Amino acid sequence: MVVTVHDSGEGPGDPFAGLLPVARGIGGRGLWITHQVCSQVALHRDDTGFTVRLTAGRPGSWPTAR
Repeated sequence: MVVTVHDSGEGPGDPFAGLLPVARGIGGRGLWITHQVCSQVALHRDDTGFTVRLTAGRPGSWPTAR
């Protein structure tokens, strides 16, 4: 499964956001959880905003119909 989310925001300022768990407090865990459950997480910033592309599962690992 591949999910792409785009918005007009700037995204996180830290290029390593989500690679380490954050200290206790409110917020900041979404990208860390995403890195734990997805096989690939791509973050991209451009003139139109910020995009996150998430890949979960392994392509070709689903059983085929017989």
